[in-house]
Amino acid sequence: IHLNKIAKLQDGISVARIQHLDGKRVISIRANVDNKKINSNQANKLLGRKFKNIATEYPGYSIKFAGEQRERRRSMEDFANAFILSLLLIFLILAANFNSLVQPLIVMTAIPFGFIGVIWAFFLHQLPIGFFMFMGAIGLTGIVVNDSIVLVEFVNNLRRKGVDRRHSLVEAGQLRLRPVILTTITTALGLAPTAYGIWGGDPFLKPMALTIVWGIICATALTLIVLPCIYAIVDDLTVKISGHATVLKLRNNNKNNSKGAENE
Repeated sequence: IHLNKIAKLQDGISVARIQHLDGKRVISIRANVDNKKINSNQANKLLGRKFKNIATEYPGYSIKFAGEQRERRRSMEDFANAFILSLLLIFLILAANFNSLVQPLIVMTAIPFGFIGVIWAFFLHQLPIGFFMFMGAIGLTGIVVNDSIVLVEFVNNLRRKGVDRRHSLVEAGQLRLRPVILTTITTALGLAPTAYGIWGGDPFLKPMALTIVWGIICATALTLIVLPCIYAIVDDLTVKISGHATVLKLRNNNKNNSKGAENE
């Protein structure tokens, strides 16, 4: 018996194979993007908006991004852990150096100052936040605190010599202004060719270089202006809570130790 006697034949397109993921049938759609026109992150955002109502329009169906989008999400999680670890290590090193748990927090206020510059840089250059931006941000956390360390340590040294807080802050801003600015300028100019592709550049490294350049410039400007105010505020709070300033307490202890040595 011929098949056309008992069935109706019709040419068509069907699934060549049935794929499963986590026990459910799936259809995988793969594509490459033209990075000159759009990147994978922007393409996935457009797809997410296009299919955001797929669960209500087609009950039982859902969409899940994989490939570069999944690797990007994992990388972001790893970067978040690395960022937290870097902050912890910076705090421990500063706490051991200043022999205080409060002054490291003053020094580390330069880190959010730097991120303000990073946000402005990516907004003005119309760049998406990506992998290399976070690499630059982690490196930026260790760079921007250098200027704060210089200022705070200089203020502490003056106060140990008996100079009052206000004059210590003013003198530190005057005498440390040139070293701080020179350090920032040399770092920013050194990375400027990479950030702006002068005489050729790598588009992958551009976000990382922009992050450091704009971050350190903004952090330096705000550190010179805002950090002395934060230092004075925290010092006032310390005096009200404990009854004495941390630096003055250290100076008194040094005096007592020297007197004890003289008596011996």
